[in-house]
Amino acid sequence: MKQLIIDADFKKEFVGLIIHELQLQEMSINQVIEEQDTDLLKRTLHKLKGTSSTFWTCRAQSNGPSNG
Repeated sequence: MKQLIIDADFKKEFVGLIIHELQLQEMSINQVIEEQDTDLLKRTLHKLKGTSSTFWTCRAQSNGPSNG
């Protein structure tokens, strides 16, 4: 299997994008709380799940195989 090699600059930029996306999702969650909008809550949680999955996949690839 081909390993993805992630350099430090890319990793820094990628983490910055993830942080920005999480900040946007935090604003959506605050909106959900104010408006009690369950449809927006479902969309936001789905997007949050995707964002966190992407982050952990990238992190796992950059750290190499685990020892556990």
